[in-house]
Amino acid sequence: MINLKQNKSNTPNLFAGELTVLYIINFITCLFFIGFAIRNFYLGNYWFAASLIAYVTCSAITSYQLKSGYSIKFLISTCIVLLLFSLSLMMVIWGITAVYWFFPVVIGLIFILTTTASFIVNSLITLGIGWLAFDTLPFIEAFRLISSLFLTIILGYLIATHMAKLHRTIEKESISDPLTGVLNRRQLESHLTSCSEDFGEKEILSCILMIDIDHFKSINDTYGHNVGDQVIIGIAQLIQSHSRPQDKLFRVGGEEFVLLLPQTAQHDAVKVASKLREFIKSANLVNDKTITASIGIAETSDELDNAQRWLKSADDFMYQAKTAGRDRICYPQ
Repeated sequence: MINLKQNKSNTPNLFAGELTVLYIINFITCLFFIGFAIRNFYLGNYWFAASLIAYVTCSAITSYQLKSGYSIKFLISTCIVLLLFSLSLMMVIWGITAVYWFFPVVIGLIFILTTTASFIVNSLITLGIGWLAFDTLPFIEAFRLISSLFLTIILGYLIATHMAKLHRTIEKESISDPLTGVLNRRQLESHLTSCSEDFGEKEILSCILMIDIDHFKSINDTYGHNVGDQVIIGIAQLIQSHSRPQDKLFRVGGEEFVLLLPQTAQHDAVKVASKLREFIKSANLVNDKTITASIGIAETSDELDNAQRWLKSADDFMYQAKTAGRDRICYPQ
């Protein structure tokens, strides 16, 4: 499924999460174009009126498809072609004075098309308008017109690039733990649900490792919170360095981590947990002190049929490892 969020434009969809606003803007625009089309039909500009109606129809279908969650990539391209065709007809009818309708269009293309596509289309628009302007206007007026259009496009790209940077920063902060940079708890449920669905539909096994640093409070009390933070960061880096690309690491509490092992059976998860426990124990994270961790393992099953039950099972086995003396691994036998 393709939607505007997946469109690789210079920025993510300008209206991502605010599709109601997009629908309202599109509705108002279509109403305006319908009125414009009726007026031009009575003026005898039949081709122009027909192109506007075609654009409105395509735009309405695109909005419906977007609302329904279907592919809209082809429809967006069609809408853009129809709009540019209508604007070209407008310039044929009214001449160079119609060029000002292109100013909002070139900005909109930056946010709708990919960077490469918008650059190509905007360049062609600029060249076409430049040719017409220098052919019909005095040189200085044509130069002013093209310069203003060119600056509008440049400013549009600068604003779009800045918005893209802000979006990436906000997106990273929303999904990442600020201390360790691993995924945060808010991302956990969706990934667990995905693996649970894979088990329910395809019987693909996956495992959770609930990892808790032993005696972490004493580390903070003895060495200070700065050292405690460095221990957490070090363990997160250690786990990531010994994980597969498809594995997902989450920080779910002060000293608790969840390592999701997709497409992994329990016997393999036990091997991974054993290696991680040894790596943590042998790592020199605090001078003259051995850091250990307790690990609970839970595998997808018919009984653990949702993310909450699956996570609680791993958590229970982790606490079982704690009560059994820490620095060990517990799982269903």
